[in-house]
Amino acid sequence: MFKPHVDVLSFGEIGGVGEMTYCTVRFPRYELRYENDAALLCPRYEENEQLIDRQADTLLTGQELLVSLCNLYRAINDPACKSNPIDMIAEWCSSNIHPYHVDSLYDLANDAGYDYDSYSDMIMQDGIFSVDDFMRDLAPLYHTTCFHHALLQLIRGNDVFARELYYEGRFNDGYAFFEKYKYAPTVENNLCSDNLLAEMLENAQAESFEDHCSDNHQEFRQNPLQDLEYLHTTLLSLFPEFKMKLRKDAKTNRILFAADVYSVFDLAWYALSRSVANDAPDYDLNPNSMYSDGTPMACLHCGNFFIRRGPRQRYCTNPSCQAARQRINQRNLRERRRIQQQQ
Repeated sequence: MFKPHVDVLSFGEIGGVGEMTYCTVRFPRYELRYENDAALLCPRYEENEQLIDRQADTLLTGQELLVSLCNLYRAINDPACKSNPIDMIAEWCSSNIHPYHVDSLYDLANDAGYDYDSYSDMIMQDGIFSVDDFMRDLAPLYHTTCFHHALLQLIRGNDVFARELYYEGRFNDGYAFFEKYKYAPTVENNLCSDNLLAEMLENAQAESFEDHCSDNHQEFRQNPLQDLEYLHTTLLSLFPEFKMKLRKDAKTNRILFAADVYSVFDLAWYALSRSVANDAPDYDLNPNSMYSDGTPMACLHCGNFFIRRGPRQRYCTNPSCQAARQRINQRNLRERRRIQQQQ
């Protein structure tokens, strides 16, 4: 029985809290405009162009948006990327969903009295957004998603994502929460032991923080899991607060208790928070318990995020990633056969 002020209800225990689907408004193109040195993307469409494709499945879930936004930022922030980030953002919006005024734009485009002459100017004006605002909203979402994924993988015994969490990006650097674990702990001045000289020599030989930050593949010299509670607290502190309200799901027509949203970033943060809240307990003995179908995770080969569609899926559907998976499986099979022959 629920005890007021004692029990805490989780997402799974509050009736109706679940994955939302949203109808999408897509503008076929965007015009770049500058005001006071600020780059603005202005949506444009003609009378014969529909903002809502009623012949196609235009419903997107928060998880699909989260995965797509993370992969967009990963591409934009890649130092090797030579493409114009503004063009990449405009292309993403045209292919997926307009990023702001999610509900109000859909309501206008879907209004029973809609006609182009009366509504189009208002819709296009309301759809203008700043490129800087988009990037400021996108960056923390991506880096927090990576931090969450790296922490989960670390608990499962895979420290690769945690070691590579920090990186020097084209526009923003990754979070450095795990960097301090890559070098030996500092010896306190008041420490006295027979091994003090050896420890001091070891620390003197250790790389500085600035030196090893650029080496993402460096092994951990301290176990980050000793600070697991701190890392969890840090992760939770990165999430925004949500304003909740009753909403009707666009796909099922069910009434759900969900976040009040203004942008696709609200949708994605909400989806990520559900993923964090519903993850398996720490050190769960079932290695697949945190990998339920529909869970966003990073591909073990390319690093792009995807939505898991099977109980054993660890790689995205990119052909090169599937080829890498097959090579690894074949190599592991040969190794198992070699061990069996030696027994």
